[in-house]
Amino acid sequence: MLALSDYMGNRNLLNIRFDTLQNSLNVNKGKVTIPAMSIESTLGHMELSGTHDNDQNIDRLSLLVSDHHLHTPIEHGVLIRGHGLYAVGRNIDEVRRHLEALEFLFSCELERLKIIGIQAGVTK
Repeated sequence: MLALSDYMGNRNLLNIRFDTLQNSLNVNKGKVTIPAMSIESTLGHMELSGTHDNDQNIDRLSLLVSDHHLHTPIEHGVLIRGHGLYAVGRNIDEVRRHLEALEFLFSCELERLKIIGIQAGVTK
């Protein structure tokens, strides 16, 4: 919280108080959904909601990737939401080259999105 002090003004970030927090979480098919809720605190008012993928079934994920690979061969790598980027290649040097290239392309895309004002696929 202290990292936010520049944005929060002269507020006591070491003694934050919250009003009663009450909500429910829905967990279904590897997704956690947080319904819209209001949060009141000594820092101010905040609205919160969202969905988070939380699929930790590695056997299921590996079957999905294998099935995808049968129909659309994975040539350089695969990005699995909530797990990360996995590069492939004929040897470790090729894997490293693919990983470095994909990371560079992702960083370029992130900068492009910042420039045009789009974050996480949502238009402002």
